[in-house]
Amino acid sequence: MSTCFASCVRCSNPPPPAPPSSSSASGARRGSHLLLRLHPGVQRVTVAVLGARGVGKTSIVEQFMRSEFCEHYESSKSTQTHYTSVIMNDHMYELKIIDCPGSVRFPVTSLQEWNDHRGVGLLSASAYVIVYDVTDEDSFRSARLLRERIVRSRRRRRNAAVAAGDAAAVAPVTIVVVANKIDLQIAGAGAGTGTGTSFHGPAVFVERLTQGGSSRRDLGNVVRKQWKCAYAECSAKYNWRIVALFRDLVKAAVDSGGESHHHHHRMAASSRVQEALRNNRCVIL
Repeated sequence: MSTCFASCVRCSNPPPPAPPSSSSASGARRGSHLLLRLHPGVQRVTVAVLGARGVGKTSIVEQFMRSEFCEHYESSKSTQTHYTSVIMNDHMYELKIIDCPGSVRFPVTSLQEWNDHRGVGLLSASAYVIVYDVTDEDSFRSARLLRERIVRSRRRRRNAAVAAGDAAAVAPVTIVVVANKIDLQIAGAGAGTGTGTSFHGPAVFVERLTQGGSSRRDLGNVVRKQWKCAYAECSAKYNWRIVALFRDLVKAAVDSGGESHHHHHRMAASSRVQEALRNNRCVIL
């Protein structure tokens, strides 16, 4: 059975609602969005996008939110919060996307979150996207460290909730490790072989990540089998698999929302999003 996905009412870092007397188009847009956020029947899904500097986190978010890509790189200095409403299987959800700069150190405790990320909600996210650059092996190591801190933080919160007799307080969470800039890898392979290979959506990918480095297949297996996370590849520049990534994150987060937080249920969430990414189901824009 296919899953249909559409997005609407997009805005980023929304300001306070406009006064009731305002008749501007932007005011009406903000008002409809804020009413949607406050509606008790709309479920919120929060996705935090993390990774080292320069891996393309903001580009991924901008492609999803606005279908835009900026060739000029400028490192993000602060955390940006984006909101959009999505419709999936005839149900509406509010999607909150937290775009974190590469300098962000993921908080392990609530005190660290309060001191460093006040009001952002990193610890309470429904899903985490950890991005790395396929041409930069150091960014993959950074992804590993981020994953370890997320797992440590969730374990700490879960143990505290169990000790307090409120085991259901910590919901399961989905972690997806995303290999971005696939287009650069293919372009580099074409230049090296004289074939002039270019990126035009799905293509026959070369096996090696870098000369003498780990293959993409090996890294994907490490993520899936050792890290117990879902794995996806994308190109923010060409908007390839970007919408599918967020669609399947929303689906996995919604599906796991009513489950307990035992280990096999958390594992099931990552398995569901991995299966959805593999199936590449229909998308409506």
